[in-house]
Amino acid sequence: MDILQIFVFLILFVFSGYISIAIGVRLNIKAGFLVALFLWHTGFCFLYYYMTTTTMGDLMGYWESSFVDDFDFSPGTEFVTSLTKIFSDSLGLTIENTLLIYNFIGVIGLFLLGHVLIIYWPYKGKLQGLIPYILLLLPGISYWTSAIGKDSIAFFAASLALFASINIEKRHYLFAIASIVMFVVRPHIAAIMLLSLALSLVLDKKAGLLNKLFLVSIVSLIGMSMIPFAIDYIGLGEATSIGDANEYMESRQGYNQEGGGGINISSLTLPEQLFAYLFRPLFFDAPGALGIIVSFENLFILIVFCLFFLKGIVFVVQKRPPGAIYHIIFFTIGLCIMATTSANLGISIRQKTMLLPSFFYLLVLSAYYLKASKIIQKPSHRI
Repeated sequence: MDILQIFVFLILFVFSGYISIAIGVRLNIKAGFLVALFLWHTGFCFLYYYMTTTTMGDLMGYWESSFVDDFDFSPGTEFVTSLTKIFSDSLGLTIENTLLIYNFIGVIGLFLLGHVLIIYWPYKGKLQGLIPYILLLLPGISYWTSAIGKDSIAFFAASLALFASINIEKRHYLFAIASIVMFVVRPHIAAIMLLSLALSLVLDKKAGLLNKLFLVSIVSLIGMSMIPFAIDYIGLGEATSIGDANEYMESRQGYNQEGGGGINISSLTLPEQLFAYLFRPLFFDAPGALGIIVSFENLFILIVFCLFFLKGIVFVVQKRPPGAIYHIIFFTIGLCIMATTSANLGISIRQKTMLLPSFFYLLVLSAYYLKASKIIQKPSHRI
């Protein structure tokens, strides 16, 4: 980089850091932790850049295509390429400066997630009180959501939807924005978001009948308009029957099995596929050094899952706190679809970042009600 580009880099770094931390403070997160989280996430941004410059990963593919391809804001790869083209070809920014813009998007998503996790986490002890902070500092999240590509945008959309869902009546416009943002990179996930919202509104006992009919009608109309794009995006545009769709799903189970991260999910049962998508690799099938790091991460998530989620999710279903039903539906549908079509651990590690905001929210809610149930059931020592 020349002196001008270095100056632009410093301006973007300071400006993105200041704006993101200011937003984080508004979200009731301590400034000191926000600074650390911003630097942590940005560090992984450039680690990702360093790791992919020699392997021609997606990052370099988007960057080089942005100078060659014409503008085409169709959902998916074309949108990311065109968005990158604005910064690279039109504004003349370097790849390092463009990385900071995508990193900023991922950071805001992480701060939105942090707001929910920290507020709802019930334990304040020395060890248990650190769990939401450890979840936010998991390397896999920052690594995949910090670089040029779909993942930073999709993670931001999922986190914004989480933030909106806990007060949907006042933040419905934020959920609409989240759906649009998700649609431009992964339209099939946006369709699942809207379907899940419609179903959750139907199951909401507190909402009046007229409100239900109005909201469900609006959400359903928008969702139905997205479905053709989503079907075409995932490759089912030529399917004319259930048999065609089933054949496509079976073929997807054989994709991307080459390399250290490939697994044959067609031989696994559905529970095994779900477990593999959420918690593998786990040391025994770790693809390389990065796989070992991810294995430690998955082991931590698995332990927290067993300690809190398995025991407390029943209380979440019973109590139905704000947004819980939406996230149960979204997480269940999304997990079943992606777990049964992704045969590569590397791809699943990246794509599950879209599900982690919902998964972590349900996890902290489970912990919250599990603790509350123990307090209620605790026997009194009074005579």
